[in-house]
Amino acid sequence: MTALPERLAGLLVLLALLALLTIAPPLLTVLGIPYDAPGGSPLHKLHPGTYLVFAAFGLYLLPGNPLRRLGAAVAAEPAIALYLAAIALAMAHSVLRHGISGAAFIVDTLLVPGLLALLLARLGPEVRRRAFALILAALALNAALGIGEALLGSRLIPYTTMGGIPIVEAQFRATALLGHPLENALITGLGLLAAMTLRPPAARLALGGLLLLAMLAFGGRTALALYGGLLGLWLLGRTAAGLVSARYDYARITGGLALALAALLGLAATVVASGLGERIFATLSWDRSADVRIRSLGALGAMGPEDRLLGASPAEIVETIKRLGLAYPYETIENSWMLLLMQMGLPLFLVFALALALFCRRLARDAAAPLRLALLGFLVVVSSNNALAVKAPGLCVAAALLVSAGARREAPAARPAPAPAYRLERA
Repeated sequence: MTALPERLAGLLVLLALLALLTIAPPLLTVLGIPYDAPGGSPLHKLHPGTYLVFAAFGLYLLPGNPLRRLGAAVAAEPAIALYLAAIALAMAHSVLRHGISGAAFIVDTLLVPGLLALLLARLGPEVRRRAFALILAALALNAALGIGEALLGSRLIPYTTMGGIPIVEAQFRATALLGHPLENALITGLGLLAAMTLRPPAARLALGGLLLLAMLAFGGRTALALYGGLLGLWLLGRTAAGLVSARYDYARITGGLALALAALLGLAATVVASGLGERIFATLSWDRSADVRIRSLGALGAMGPEDRLLGASPAEIVETIKRLGLAYPYETIENSWMLLLMQMGLPLFLVFALALALFCRRLARDAAAPLRLALLGFLVVVSSNNALAVKAPGLCVAAALLVSAGARREAPAARPAPAPAYRLERA
């Protein structure tokens, strides 16, 4: 029987995932919490979901000897442990060199995904099954809200930069619960490919269609093109494998093609009738957003040798952004790898990159093909935004989805057999 602290840890992990998917920085700003604004208590600089993950980890260690349980978890998951050690090193370096300013994002964005992955790997298949279902349900709700916002031209929470500065755009983009269009597109794309692991096929079609429409509402061109391309690649590969193995007969092939054609026509009609994806179709040419990404590549050249080696402070990074001709805070370095390199310095960034590669390999180990493609898409898309270098839940969601997805194929824990009933026989 599972110990009570471990069961509570599983519950807190689920609550943490729900918080990460529903409490965006702009919402905290509206509530008067300076989560991503200058000033305020250091306690306000960590996301509520982070506190829940820390509490879950503490409860997990409670039964028996905490050090022994920690040692067993580390020994069972060496790649995750190595990743956590690299993040701890990065955080120590940041605090010693620049103080606590700017260190909170390392905790929220980089450390918490490792803790979530470790907890989910150790808490059993039932928690993982619930986590996978919860993430997809939250993404479906977020997608529906995003589509509703796009149709109504009104947002649930304000669209702002860090600290609550309003953003005004020529074309409307939904923000839903995750607070930023690009973050929404990045995470919704993960859900789109995760939906391809569902059964029956009708569930894949329904959830996949909803999430694809939402990506149009969020207006992330890179995410839509990449995740859509990976989805098409997976569908083609699956179809080819079925044909080669003769798993698909003539009726299934023609029926599948007819269903796919009907779905595409329905999707196209919905897009045309509703106007979803207006920004994507209106800005297919080179624009200021693309120019910002090109300018981001020159950030290292605008830094001094010491900063390139040991990393720059948040204030120094802002000055570099301005030297590149970007209108901070509305424009910033739109490349996670470049921004992390600026923050960490080259030697530490190489250590981080190696640890992240091993971490991603562990995440992909038990995942189905669509989820491995989702992880690949995630790592490419963050090259066009800063989701790994600011406070954002993308890597948390990716880690939780991939670790949890395989649980639906695991056999549930066997219940103990009932004790045999004996009866006394008269002599």
